[in-house]
Parts: sequence; structure tokens; C-alpha cells
Amino acid sequence: MLAYRQWHGVLVGHRRFPNGLNLDGLDVRLLLADPPGWFETRQWRLNRLLGRAARRDIRLLAREKAQLFHVHFATKAVDIWPLVRALNLPMVITLHGYDINIYRDWWEAGHGGWRMRAYPRKLLALAQEPRVHFIAVSEAIRERAMAYGIPEKKITVCYIGVDTDRFKPGGLPIHQRARRVLFVGRLVEKKGATYLIDAFGQVAKEFPDAELIIVGDGPLRTQLMEKAKRVGGNIQFLGVLGSEQVREQMNLARIFCLPSVMAENGDAEGFGMVILEAQASGVPVITSAIGAKSAGVLDTEAGIQFKESDIKSIIFHIFRFFEDDNFLKEASIKGRYLAKNHFNIKICTKNLEEIYFEFKVSS
Repeated sequence: MLAYRQWHGVLVGHRRFPNGLNLDGLDVRLLLADPPGWFETRQWRLNRLLGRAARRDIRLLAREKAQLFHVHFATKAVDIWPLVRALNLPMVITLHGYDINIYRDWWEAGHGGWRMRAYPRKLLALAQEPRVHFIAVSEAIRERAMAYGIPEKKITVCYIGVDTDRFKPGGLPIHQRARRVLFVGRLVEKKGATYLIDAFGQVAKEFPDAELIIVGDGPLRTQLMEKAKRVGGNIQFLGVLGSEQVREQMNLARIFCLPSVMAENGDAEGFGMVILEAQASGVPVITSAIGAKSAGVLDTEAGIQFKESDIKSIIFHIFRFFEDDNFLKEASIKGRYLAKNHFNIKICTKNLEEIYFEFKVSS
């Protein structure tokens, strides 16, 4: 939203998250008091359950005189649709990953909570609304959305983009850095950290000075830490870090690795913004993320793409980046060029604003 140049954004939500994003410089509207009272929370839940919009919310947002709604994640779009419909506005929905990758029968079986059992049905109903359009954050997400049943003509690919002025090469030249591999992500099944730890155990036998830095937290943290002790090597868990701290870690890393896999319920990496942050920082990428091909992470170019859960490939490519300085430097330069010239947030946001204009006119 801060990168908008032709549109003005108003950020709407129910409440602020503790320790959430810095919203300075943005117009923010809260639909619940901060903090909300017991009765207000109960009324909001009842309206959500019944699929209706609160009159107060309609009055509040009608004053904005908005021209369209842009909702991130389809799981949120099905909830906000009654309000958007009451305001008689077109709605753009960005599909990010789990909202379209998770299998329908997983939702319908109630694994996402009993209220979300109807999510697939509501999503496909939304897809039939003439004033609803979808944005996919990668070609892989677009293909998955079509397989789900969303018409091809209603989906446009638009990348989120990365701030290449903030994320840029810093610190020592890439070939002079310590043999440090960086992972950033939630410690959940689809991020595949377990495969990287297994691979690093073998890497450490060949390169005793090698380091693996794991940034992030999640339900698998304890399990992964126990595995790290078993495989050996210098593996450090730093927990959740802020954006600035992640940027600092990028400037210390020699390689970034995101060994994503498809989870049992179908969830998979839709794009992986952290891949672009690494490339913008001049750090070569090794990944199996399904959206990585559309991000330009290809063999011998800006990084390496390997098959899911292929530990031998992870080991092989880490070895190559550790041993071949010319290959390392070339990937660093190409990754930075790709991020700056094709996935710069200014370029991607300009494309998004054009979608707004086109969709507003067509609606």
C-alpha cells in the first residue's frame, strides 16, 4: 500500500495484532473496538456465522466512498463478502497459497474448524460473482486455482514484489563470507526444514566450519531442534526475527535455502517472498518451492531448483556454492538483477494498480 502511486489505500481490519506490522503512514479503520468488548465480539461472531454484514460496518465504510475492495487470502474474502456486497463494490481477491492449495476434502472434513467446512463451496460461489476477480501471486497458484474450479478468465497473475532499495547486497562480498546457509520460514511441514537439516548433517562432515541458520518458529521447532542435535554440525535456531533483522542475516549468508514440499493436506509454497528478498540481497537461492520457476530461480541462472525432499540434491548444490566462487558470484549478480528489474515492488505495484483500473471499468 505504501508503494501505491495512482490509488489511495485504506486498510480495514477487525483488530490490531500484538507486535504486528508497523502501520505508520497508512489510513487504518478498525471494525471492532480496540480492545473489543465481550458483547461486541459475540455480535461479530454471530454476524459472521449468519453471513451478514453489521449495519455499523456498512455505515463506517460507506463514508470512505471506495471504488473497490482488495482482500488478501480467499479464506478472508468469503467472510467479508456480505459487507462488500452490501456496499455494492467490486472485489479483488489475492490468492497466496494455503487458501487455494489445501485439498477441498480437508476443509470439508472439518480439519480447518467446523465453520470452514463450507469454505470450498463459498469460494466457488464467489468465483461466479460478476464483480469478483482473483489475483494469483504466481503461475503455480493460477494453475491451482483453475484446477480448483475458478474460471481462467477471472484470474490474473500479479507478483507482490520486494523493496529492492531495502533488500540489497551488503556486508562482505558473497565469495568472502563464511560458509553459512540461511533458512527463513515458519517451522511447519510445507517449509521442509527437516530435509535441510538432514542434508546439512552431511555437509558439516565435509565442511566442519559450515553454519546453518534457521530463522522462524512454529509447531515443529522442538522436533527440528532434536533432529539438529542428532545430525550434528553448527545449526542455530534464532526464532522469529523482524524484517530488519532478517535483512541483516541475508547480508551474512552465502546461500539461502527453502526446501519446500507439498504438505499432506495439499498445502504448498505459493511463491515465497523470502526468495525474492534473498535474490535482491545478492544471495543465491536453492529451493524446491513450486512458485520458484516463475520467480526466475532456475538452474545455472539466479539459483537452483530441485525436486521436493531430494536431500542428495540439496547436499550437491550446497557443495557447489561452497566450492565454486565463480558460480557463486554469477548467481549472486543474476539474482540481484532479476529482483531489481522484474520483481521490484514499484514495478509490481504499478501492475496491481493497472488491474484495479481495468477491473473497476469492466465492473
